[in-house]
Amino acid sequence: MLLFFTIPLDEADKQLLEDVYLHYRDTMYAVAYSVTHNSSDAEDVIQQVFLRLAQKYMPTVQRLSAENTLRYYLLTATRNTALSYCKKANKRHEVPLDPTLLDGTMPTDDLFRGQSNSVDVPSLSEKLNSLRPIYRETLYQRFVLELSVKEIAEIDHVPVSTIKKRLLRAKQLLQKQFKEAGDEK
Repeated sequence: MLLFFTIPLDEADKQLLEDVYLHYRDTMYAVAYSVTHNSSDAEDVIQQVFLRLAQKYMPTVQRLSAENTLRYYLLTATRNTALSYCKKANKRHEVPLDPTLLDGTMPTDDLFRGQSNSVDVPSLSEKLNSLRPIYRETLYQRFVLELSVKEIAEIDHVPVSTIKKRLLRAKQLLQKQFKEAGDEK
């Protein structure tokens, strides 16, 4: 993390920032990449978030770290920074879905319990890509990033009931597509 060279921090703050970076960088990268669709841009977003934390928000990081609520703060900051980054660059907001992350299985959830656990990845990927971006993003956050409904609601700044409804609609649309394609057992 090169920002240590640009901002004067005491050793405790450097250590805290490094620990936070090492612990949350992968999840933050996934959130940033889901917005930017570019690995370089996602890394830039993460650097912007940590630079801003080091410059202005170290007391907040210390307080949230002690309260074990830092994850929500970082994911929200990452998402908002990525959205701003894309807005500045006139990029369209879509959520990519890497089929390799699903490793060929359907996510287990109440509505999917009756379905086969071995749906082929290309078919699933095609069906997911046909969904509206809002549903794809919610499914991505829930099943790939493994965020709870409450965490997704906090990140997206919407009520929990909205996230539950999005998940329900997305799963219903997927089930309908599988029935139409004859993929369901």
